[in-house]
Amino acid sequence: MSVSFSLRGVRGNLWNPGNKTGRTYVGMARLIFAQNPDFPDPDSWIVEQSPGGTPDDHYVDPEGLASFIRAALDSAVVRNGGYLRIARGFLEISIAMLFRAGVEVEAVTPVEVELVEAGRELARTMVR
Repeated sequence: MSVSFSLRGVRGNLWNPGNKTGRTYVGMARLIFAQNPDFPDPDSWIVEQSPGGTPDDHYVDPEGLASFIRAALDSAVVRNGGYLRIARGFLEISIAMLFRAGVEVEAVTPVEVELVEAGRELARTMVR
């Protein structure tokens, strides 16, 4: 079984991880939002394809995801070393999905450059 993340009206997936990995990704988005309520609500940019059906297939709004990631990059999520260590995988995977959706992510700080480079590499290699 797997979880899919795709763009509405576009064939193919941005990412298609196993169930636990995909559900952890969604949970991380919600947890980061709970700690940062000024960020865009994940429920506005990651939407179940069949509400009330399987919770394992999602549409991703790239503009909403980009806004969420920019907010994270400009916050304690990145500035706090411990928080960054916990959130790094989530950020890199999110940036990879943005690249796959055709959205560029501007890197301003050295940490952002590292995250964007890792996301670009993941965009080439992670499961579709």
